[in-house]
Amino acid sequence: MSKEIRELINEAFKRVLKESYNDVEKMLLKPEESIADYFKKEKKLSDYTDYDDKVVIDGNTYLHFKDNSKKFGWHLWGDILAFDNSDETEIARASYGKNTEYSYMEPTIDVRPDKRRKGIASNIYNWIEKLTNEKLYPSYPHTEHAELLWSNPKRKFGYDKDFIKENSDNEVKKLQKKLKEIDDWFYNKGKGKGDRTEEQWEEKKEEASKIRQRLFALTGDSYGETKEDKEKKNKVPEGLDSKYNSPEDVPLEVYRYIFKHKPLLTSDATDAVRWSRIINSRNEQRYPSMETTIYRAVDNRDYDEIREGDWVTTDEKYAIQHNNKYFDGQGKVISMVVDGRDVLVSPTGNSEEAIYAPLKYSIDVKI
Repeated sequence: MSKEIRELINEAFKRVLKESYNDVEKMLLKPEESIADYFKKEKKLSDYTDYDDKVVIDGNTYLHFKDNSKKFGWHLWGDILAFDNSDETEIARASYGKNTEYSYMEPTIDVRPDKRRKGIASNIYNWIEKLTNEKLYPSYPHTEHAELLWSNPKRKFGYDKDFIKENSDNEVKKLQKKLKEIDDWFYNKGKGKGDRTEEQWEEKKEEASKIRQRLFALTGDSYGETKEDKEKKNKVPEGLDSKYNSPEDVPLEVYRYIFKHKPLLTSDATDAVRWSRIINSRNEQRYPSMETTIYRAVDNRDYDEIREGDWVTTDEKYAIQHNNKYFDGQGKVISMVVDGRDVLVSPTGNSEEAIYAPLKYSIDVKI
């Protein structure tokens, strides 16, 4: 995935971090109005009578509402509203629940901007633990205010910081593994491996989207990569542009870099890129075993031989068109007669394109 697309995905996920009270403050208030004034017009403490539990702490009243419904896959156990007793205005709201029967209890919370840093969120979280008799685990994604709350070494609620980090790291690794399996599924579909219905395609896209959302929530990146991961992955390995006479000569780190960074559709590739098109392709779809003429349009007049891993075509007219379109007719078309079994059907699905991939070089390489 390109850097630009990934950044767009990350920006989309960031939008869910908006807090409702912040939205009120930014979009609904009149110039002369404070957020406290706004909520004086909204539903107040005395308007609520159908709550299940109630507690008063430090001049604020907290109401608990049980909820066994399911919303958007979230198993909601309950909600809590908090009010300032002096004017009965709403000052905080929270919910809690589990994604599955075996998940941790996760809360979400929003405290009115003018009431933050007063212990209200901590009071709510402590009360949820008493109500459920379960330790809380941070819900992702959450705001910078929630991050400050969970990072507080003196907090009395929830699992400790080391447990959360270890559990989060393990979850990230599992999600990354699952996402790779889905990416491989899409890759194999493009390569023509097996029948896949449009329904399966949509299910996989939805599953991948949910995984990326969770990874972004946990790490700030839709693929779960840390800054260190990205720096390591983006480091160009030595030997990328070196000469290689065989696919066995190419270092594994060069192959890995190519598969993650280099587009495989370049027309003038390095040895390593060309060999990367051939490895692990022995069982891919090939042309029938018979004398087959392959053609390639090139812009270099000194270039006379088709190389292993080059893009080619079995249609001479297509090669001529390619020369006219990309080289203004100033290049030339070269050809070679080979066994059809040494020619890969194009992974792009274009029947006029192919890759010259001799079977003797189509070795298995574990990347």
